Amino acid sequence: MLQTKEYLIPDYYAEFFCKGPDCRHTCCNGWHITISMAEYYRLLGIPCSKKLRRLLDTAFRPVDKPTKECYAHIIPQGDAGCPLHREDGYCALQKECGEELLPAVCRYYPRSPKHTYGCRCCCSNSCEKVVEILFEKESKMAFCIKPLTFSMPSFSRHAGAISEERFSNVQHQCIALLQERSLPFYQRMVNVGYYLQQLHIDIQDASDSWKPHPFPSRTILPDELGFILKTQHHVVDWFEHNSRNVLDFCASAQRYYGIDGLAELNETAAQEATRQYEKARQHFNTLFPSWERMFEQILVNHILYEQFPYCETYKTPWDAFIAFCAVYSFIRFIALGYMATRNSKKECVDLLASLFRLIDHSNYDHNAIVLLKKESCMNPEKLFTLLKI
Repeated sequence: MLQTKEYLIPDYYAEFFCKGPDCRHTCCNGWHITISMAEYYRLLGIPCSKKLRRLLDTAFRPVDKPTKECYAHIIPQGDAGCPLHREDGYCALQKECGEELLPAVCRYYPRSPKHTYGCRCCCSNSCEKVVEILFEKESKMAFCIKPLTFSMPSFSRHAGAISEERFSNVQHQCIALLQERSLPFYQRMVNVGYYLQQLHIDIQDASDSWKPHPFPSRTILPDELGFILKTQHHVVDWFEHNSRNVLDFCASAQRYYGIDGLAELNETAAQEATRQYEKARQHFNTLFPSWERMFEQILVNHILYEQFPYCETYKTPWDAFIAFCAVYSFIRFIALGYMATRNSKKECVDLLASLFRLIDHSNYDHNAIVLLKKESCMNPEKLFTLLKI
């Protein structure tokens, strides 16, 4: 049943529209899509043409341990992806029967309604159109309340770990710190960490009393850069070998740094990676003079999507910050290496959208934290060093 409620949304939300056949990397391919029991049986019974009926009868299969919410999944057709995805880029089901009959995940993606701390909605960075909008957005992200209509199995509200008011205050402070454009981006990230570290110590809301700490130097010392490159090499190498969707991007960046395939960085490899990193950083700064604004928009949107810093995955806001550092250092390291031999904003959009397919729709955070722990990178000093990338 469709329900309309008042949602807190970011100001870019109204600008979003699906690119349809113009999308370079459609969400119809490369995804493990599941649908509910109600959606599955509704699709089996809809009146449609014989051609579409044959597609629907073979496109879905019940999962091994079905539930009402996760009952069946789409069977991809090799590289072609969803069998309902036509050659002209349109969905055969939507084209013949209308948007209303699409499964919720297909109908609403990349929109992500949340109901843990009131009604909130944003779009995932895993959609190239969203990244395109955020890259072009110059003003700081603002928010408004608008009525939105959804019909989803997960619509019912789940109780959060804290009050809605406290969640709003803490998240607002994190966003405000990240949007403080008078400061270099590194210092903004560090300020978010200092703030959440104080929250971790003080069970009371520190929003009103928090003051900025003295900043660690942004200058990267040789030993620090060696630590950053070694850590990111191990993290990216693991995902290169365990995530098919980002394999090519990870491998391309690692090859540029001259470290792809290396188990460890010897002195020669570390020196070469350092030289390549400096060239990549300069090229990226030249290619995207406003890269700090672009990354600000992407990460503020990630804060909204994850319900940071009170994500259900983490015990404390500080744990969420560790994952946040893992996200930033991961996308920054790969973006520098991958874009070092490229000059198109479109290629950077495609890269980040693909990386966020991994980050937003898998156990990336858990795996990244495990990898950072292996690198002894869990304390503030090491994390703040990692952010210097």
